[in-house]
Amino acid sequence: PNNIEATYWLGQAYFEMDEYAGTRMVAARQLYEKGLQTSSNAPLILVGMGHVELKEGKTNDARQKFEAAITATRTKKGDDPVILNAIGRANVDAKQGDLAYAIEKLEEAAKRDAKNPDILLNLGNAYRKARPGEGGGMAYQNYHKAISVNPKFARAYVRLAALFEAQKNWELMYENLSKAVEVDPQFTKAYYELFYYYWFLKKDYPEAEAQLNKYIQSK
Repeated sequence: PNNIEATYWLGQAYFEMDEYAGTRMVAARQLYEKGLQTSSNAPLILVGMGHVELKEGKTNDARQKFEAAITATRTKKGDDPVILNAIGRANVDAKQGDLAYAIEKLEEAAKRDAKNPDILLNLGNAYRKARPGEGGGMAYQNYHKAISVNPKFARAYVRLAALFEAQKNWELMYENLSKAVEVDPQFTKAYYELFYYYWFLKKDYPEAEAQLNKYIQSK
């Protein structure tokens, strides 16, 4: 119960579960509230609670918690990239998140930890959401940076595929989805996207079924 990182990620997992959204929110809030009672000065849990509040539309309360977490972890070398990354992720994920704020914090995190592919992925996501009409741009660059840091980082390939899907560049979409399952055969999301590719675009139903079975088997 005193593992702050595990508590934070459990709350993040609640956000992704298939239950009714209100149930997920209550579970995440209760988890983070309990975490703060146990460790009132845990910056990562503060960010988690701020994430909940962003989803609830309490933007001012969320910003206060984000800034408190940054202040609590600041050293002479600068701000903690783990905290900055979590804040960026929260603002990209929540409907009422501040994307300019997310980009600012994620850019700073990337400077502090240039070899962290997750930071670069979140930065790419922030740019994509903030600038949906630019056809990739900074999102594309940061996804590629994430891959250059870790060539087996399948999530970045899937995000690249999504960029090309928006551009209706089916060849590059397929190429990146295929690369994702090549570098990480256990990455379920790529099989799921390949199922849709074969079902809706190629009308190749046997191959669509094969990809769906791979998705089910890798769960």
